[in-house]
Amino acid sequence: MIRVAFPLNFRDRSWMGGVNYFRNLFEALRLPASPQIEPVVYAGPSADQTILNSLGAAEVHITPWADSLGWRWKLRRSLALGVGRDSVFERELRRERISLYSHMGYLGKRSSIPSLTWIPDFQERYLPEFFSPAELDARKRECARTVRQASALLLSSQHAREGLAGISLEAATNAYVLPFVASVPKLSDIPSRVELEQKYRLPQNYFFLPNQFWTHKNHEVVIRALGLLRRRGIPLAVVATGNLQDHRQPTHGQRLMRMIAEEKVESDFVVLGMVPYLDLMGLMAHSVAVLNPSLFEGWSTTVEEAKSLGKIAIISDIPVHCEQALERAYLFDPREPEALVATMLNVVQAHCIEEDAHCMKRAELALPARRQAFAASYEQIVSAVIGGQ
Repeated sequence: MIRVAFPLNFRDRSWMGGVNYFRNLFEALRLPASPQIEPVVYAGPSADQTILNSLGAAEVHITPWADSLGWRWKLRRSLALGVGRDSVFERELRRERISLYSHMGYLGKRSSIPSLTWIPDFQERYLPEFFSPAELDARKRECARTVRQASALLLSSQHAREGLAGISLEAATNAYVLPFVASVPKLSDIPSRVELEQKYRLPQNYFFLPNQFWTHKNHEVVIRALGLLRRRGIPLAVVATGNLQDHRQPTHGQRLMRMIAEEKVESDFVVLGMVPYLDLMGLMAHSVAVLNPSLFEGWSTTVEEAKSLGKIAIISDIPVHCEQALERAYLFDPREPEALVATMLNVVQAHCIEEDAHCMKRAELALPARRQAFAASYEQIVSAVIGGQ
């Protein structure tokens, strides 16, 4: 058994994509055919214990040395950057028989415990207008440090490898790529349409948009498309879930609400905010199709969940979405509301409940093998990094 440390400091639900990423990974590693890796989470006292416990790690260790807001963390970081070795935390990890430090952060190039550091994406290189100058500089500096100090780099897509190649061709060549697979509930465990209607007063037929309300997620194109449909007398409904706050642009949510009013689609664009995960899966399962109009993704959780459920997805024509190779996908130009209107009309007119149910059942049968392959890929990467130390 290889014990792998994951330093995670989830303090709230502002990054549910990250929470779901690690939940998917740990669930895959718990499969009966995947007994090689034992994930051990390290977090500071300020971390949300409920979130940490929901991830399904083998163990959760709470220590001030893992608190990224405290002075101990700053000391550790200074050691890793200054002398190339976080000897303080390394001793603690050795006591717990940890063989690898995975995903978040690094112990330094000279550490006796290798670090496999995950870079989720390079959004700042493609959409710099969504970042302040200070954020752009901070992300650039942190990427350079990671390239220098990590034993190995982990990426979620080949598109991310292309982004890394623009910074360091050598690092991109040697990086590992691990696209994740979304674990979803069994169809028999998903809430019924009647249950969800009673709880949320759902429209009869709706498209489902489960993205955080962040600027690059591009809810605007959906609202504009609904406005066009409303003015043509053929309104369609979209149910949206996700965190309503964008930490980079705090007024973004308010702008979207104003846009909804201006387009007169208050009854067509239904905002539910954060919902329990089982409800989210139910909302997805009972929808006409899943929407993801995002301008950028590292590896889309929304698309992976649609794939694992076997749902039709209407998704933006961006490189990562093309790479995710969703079988039941319709691509559209995310800058063109008219393109989305045409696609939504085509999908809703062709929608067949019986065919949808058949595809969902087929996806359920295929999911165990996909999850096993995901776990096996990570296990192979871990063995290669440890073996190359």
